[in-house]
Amino acid sequence: RNDERHKLTTRLASQYGVIVMEDVNVKGMMANHRLARAVGDMGFHEYKKACRYPCENGHA
Repeated sequence: RNDERHKLTTRLASQYGVIVMEDVNVKGMMANHRLARAVGDMGFHEYKKACRYPCENGHA
C-alpha cells in the first residue's frame, strides 16, 4: 500500500503543475455503513501527506 501511494503521488506531482485536494467529511462517511470499510481503507490523510512531500520539495 505504501509503495503504491508513493508511486501515485510522485507521478501526480511530476505530471501536474498544480494539485488541489478537497477536504472531505471522513467522519460523516464513516457513519455510512456502506462506505465505512472503503473509506477506512483509503487513508486519505496518508495520501495528502505523501503528496505534499514531492510537491513541496521539488521531487517531481
